[in-house]
Amino acid sequence: MTPAAPLVADRPARHCWCGASIAVEVWSGRYWKGRIAHATLERCVECGTVRTGALKGISVASGDGPGGIYVNLEPSGWEQLNAPIIVQRHRPGALLEVGANTGMLLKLLRTAGLDQLRGLEPNPACALAARELGETIDVGWFDASYTPLAGLVTIVMSHVLEHLADPLAALDLATQSLPAGGRLFLFVPNFASSRAQHDIARWPPLNPVDHLWHFSPQTLAKLIAQHGKFTVLESFTTPLAPLRWASPPRMLRSLVERGAARAGRGEQLVFILERRQGLLRDR
Repeated sequence: MTPAAPLVADRPARHCWCGASIAVEVWSGRYWKGRIAHATLERCVECGTVRTGALKGISVASGDGPGGIYVNLEPSGWEQLNAPIIVQRHRPGALLEVGANTGMLLKLLRTAGLDQLRGLEPNPACALAARELGETIDVGWFDASYTPLAGLVTIVMSHVLEHLADPLAALDLATQSLPAGGRLFLFVPNFASSRAQHDIARWPPLNPVDHLWHFSPQTLAKLIAQHGKFTVLESFTTPLAPLRWASPPRMLRSLVERGAARAGRGEQLVFILERRQGLLRDR
């Protein structure tokens, strides 16, 4: 894999999606993967959402997210977990995956029997790799330049929302793209997971370089409620990888992670939303 391009040396703090600018620091230190000299995480005093604060001494992006250039040709653990969740709840019609990377999730969905699948991916190298594997991927991003697909009934954002500067705008675009009853699947790292709360500095999904937001079940629910155009059908947590036998310590950790997920403290947060009736597009 090729590392991403260097970033600016420092990045200032940002306002919250709710509009508030005042936040309290909840963690400060060197990013444990060694990509930045110093990072801060801040909790908004209004809505409680944790966001990445000021960063200093950034050396390189992680390659994770819209700015990354990694081309991964193996499905991630969460893609393997998320595919059956989508298959079980998808309604007939066209499905769009935003941030499709190389189409690994789309391939799993197709193998499970879904059709009318399409991806949107800002990384041309990833899109090319997906096309070579037979997937339909458009190069672009989920912003004002995006033209909604005809017949679209499902949008999937698997580990995407935490990267977006304006998550409310992304929900707005999803609203405009879906009919009444259309579904939006959101998968994000769970900042309130047992493992994150135990040692946030060494939590694998922590990525202050590329993750702007660090959602918990409560704060993601607040974001959706403030947006006001989707109904929450289900919300739950999962581990980040399927249960596999590798070694006794790894099996034990997998079992602990599944226990945490059943208690609502798993490492991945899942929200399944349905677009409400009576919005402008329905009239």
